[in-house]
Amino acid sequence: MSGQNELITRFARDLIYYLKSHPDIDLESIDHATPEMDFDLATAHNNKPIHNRSGDRIFITALTGVAYIRTRPDGAKYRLRVGKISLPFNKLYLTNVAQAGKSLSLIVGYGPFVDFATPKEKLKTDVVDVVDKEVAAGATHDFLSLSNQAGYLKEGLVVSSSTDFSVIVNVGGEETLNRTYDQYVDISEVVQDISAFEKTDSDGNPEGKYIVHLKNISFKESITMQVKNNSGSPITFEKLFCKYETS
Repeated sequence: MSGQNELITRFARDLIYYLKSHPDIDLESIDHATPEMDFDLATAHNNKPIHNRSGDRIFITALTGVAYIRTRPDGAKYRLRVGKISLPFNKLYLTNVAQAGKSLSLIVGYGPFVDFATPKEKLKTDVVDVVDKEVAAGATHDFLSLSNQAGYLKEGLVVSSSTDFSVIVNVGGEETLNRTYDQYVDISEVVQDISAFEKTDSDGNPEGKYIVHLKNISFKESITMQVKNNSGSPITFEKLFCKYETS
């Protein structure tokens, strides 16, 4: 069985590499994922049908405004944010108010997504690893700031002894995420690439360390990640960590 698993893994890696090396291939034709779809949010939409095939993944590649998705016209409404959502559906409907100059780009499909970034051999991997960073009351600290380059944030991690903080992400000069720790907890059950929780020891006892973990955010021009102290006294962040790839 291990040999079979190894063969499948090797085949999957070879297929992904091939698809990256041949961007002209229509992924829709191999029944895996759609091409990237662009939507102008300057026009208001109310349950606009944007996809009529079943699937279980939505990858939001770029978003400069506010938009929502439903799987049926009278169903729950999900606010879109840059990243990947695991959500079974038969159809997708877009809702947004008119927002001049704002746009949305996404890919939909089923199963694991192909990484649509530049092939790995052309990417450089770097990390930011800051420990015990004190941030004054009401202050904001940038722990990642990249400009004039494209790439892919593989993961960003914030560890704090307090819950009174926000994590803010700006992509291409536009704010794509700005939530408190508690708000990240609320959406972490819905959005696969966002998790927020209190760390526990091996016996399941809480340690008083609060974690926000973000994954899989692509950027074409720039990205910044910030933490904001929402309390009235200084907060020491035990760890501020990012792992990213740039071309």
